[in-house]
Amino acid sequence: MSLFTSIGGFISLAISTVGPVIATVTDVLINKLPPAIEVAKVTIAAISVVVSELCEVLDIAPPNEKVDELGAKAMQEDTRPKMDEESTQEYLDYLRNDVKLDEEKYMSMSETEKIACEALGTSMLAKSIEEKTGIELPPEFLLTISKSKLRYEQVEKFIHTFSENEIYSMGEFTKYISNNMSETEAVKVGGVVKEAIKELSPEMTDADIQKEIIAMKRDYFSEND
Repeated sequence: MSLFTSIGGFISLAISTVGPVIATVTDVLINKLPPAIEVAKVTIAAISVVVSELCEVLDIAPPNEKVDELGAKAMQEDTRPKMDEESTQEYLDYLRNDVKLDEEKYMSMSETEKIACEALGTSMLAKSIEEKTGIELPPEFLLTISKSKLRYEQVEKFIHTFSENEIYSMGEFTKYISNNMSETEAVKVGGVVKEAIKELSPEMTDADIQKEIIAMKRDYFSEND
């Protein structure tokens, strides 16, 4: 059972505020977090740090973004909903610049509610990355960031290399790492993954690259144990 069953109204409220697309990503993300609160906190923090650092590198977020506060601001009663014609980036800038965090209300939140806010903030930032790069970052991939212990430099390079090779979803990376694709698909996607690792670390040999991929897969599956 998900630890978020106690805040079932969170997603309904999120839909009315940020729209169904981002709310759905948030829903999948928080419901696949580990059930133990302390472990869930570590997991969502690992994801949000990478996503926010990537946003900083892509010039779509300021340094040291407080991702949980973005989510909390979006859920405040006086916050306007995201408009249909508004990009996620524009809405995020509205939250950053025009919405003051209700610190008293935030401090009174349960740990579960704060985790949900961080998941929402992460989902909004991920959507902003999608809009800028044209590469989908589905919730399964966001979870893979934590499972495979990916660094933001790696994610940035994977996104760039996938785009160059006309693969437009990082969900393909998750399928590859989780051994959930055909042999033909694995050869194609695996080649792109190896290319990205080589570009990031030119000194690595083919054997080194293969070891790194094996380590990513081992970490991914160990997180599922």
